Amino acid sequence: MFAYINRITFVLACLVIALGGEVSYAKRMYRIVDENGNTQFSDQVPPENANDHRELLSPKGRVLEVTGKLKTDDQRVLERRVNVLENEKRDLTERQRVNDSSLLSTFHSKAELYTAFEAKMRTFDAQRKVVENTVVSLKKQLQENKNQAVTIERNGEKVPAKLITAIDEIQHRIDTVLVLHDNKQAQAKHLFEIDVERYLFLTESDSDRSKGPHIKQANTLGLFGCHNDPACAKSWAAARPFLDLHSTEKAEDHNDVIVLNALPTRDSDINLALTKITISQHDHLLYLGIHRKETAAGKKNCSPQKINELRMAFRDYVNARLAGAAQ
Repeated sequence: MFAYINRITFVLACLVIALGGEVSYAKRMYRIVDENGNTQFSDQVPPENANDHRELLSPKGRVLEVTGKLKTDDQRVLERRVNVLENEKRDLTERQRVNDSSLLSTFHSKAELYTAFEAKMRTFDAQRKVVENTVVSLKKQLQENKNQAVTIERNGEKVPAKLITAIDEIQHRIDTVLVLHDNKQAQAKHLFEIDVERYLFLTESDSDRSKGPHIKQANTLGLFGCHNDPACAKSWAAARPFLDLHSTEKAEDHNDVIVLNALPTRDSDINLALTKITISQHDHLLYLGIHRKETAAGKKNCSPQKINELRMAFRDYVNARLAGAAQ
C-alpha cells in the first residue's frame, strides 16, 4: 500500500515538473526596473526598490506576477521634473518657517527691529569710509603703475604683460568696490523692509487674516496669492503666458496645478515652472520656479539679479493681466 502511494506521489511530482517546474519551494527571482529605467535581477526586493516596477519570474524566466506599472521614459522625465519643483516648494516653506521663528525669537517689538536695522546701517556707513580710503590708495597705486608703463615705453621697451594686467585689475577694483558695497547696503535695506512687514503680519491679532505672505515678500519669493477657486483659476490663466515669455523652451506638461518645462540642458537655458501651493481650504499660492543650468556659464547667464528681477516682475504681470481681463 505504501509503495503504491509513494509511486503516485512520485508520478505527481514528475507531472508538476513536466508542466512547468514552478513548484512552490523554487527560489524566487525578481526583475526590477527603477525610476531611471535601470534593470536589475534579485532574489529579493531591496527596500529602496519597494515602489519600483517589478516582475516575479519562474525558474524558466516566465513572468508570474507583476507589481507596479512600468513607467515610460517620458513619465520618468516628468516625475524627475516634478520632484525638482516639489523640493523647491519644501525648501521655500522651510526657509519661511526658519525665518519666522528667528524673527519672533530675536525681536519683541517693531522698535527693536528698527534699532537693529539702524545699527546695521551705521556699520555699513563705517565700512564705506574704509572702502573710500581703499579707493584713494588704489588710485594712487594705479597712477604709479601707469607712470611706470609710460617710462618703459619712452625708453623704447615693451610694457610687461604683468604690469598691464596689474593696471587692469586695479582699475576694475576701483570701478567696482564702491558699487559692490552700496549694492550690499541696498539689499540689506530691502530685506529689512521685508522682515518688518513679515513681523507685523506674524504679530497681527486678526485671526481671519490670510496665511499667505505680504506683497513685498511675495514679490521676492515669486509668489501670487489667491483666495478662492474662481480667483485662482483666473490668476492661473493670467500667469501662464509669463512662462512662455521668459522661458527658453515652451511648457511641455501642464494641468490646473502645475506647469513644467524641460530641465535646462544648455548654459543659455532659463526655464520656468508654475505650481499651485495650497495654504488652507480656500487660500492658495502660485509659485514661480526658475531653473538654470548649474554650471559657471549657466549661473552667469541667469544671475541671482536676473532671478530676482523675474520674481519681482511676476506679480505685477499677473495683476496687470487680471486688470485687463476685468475691463
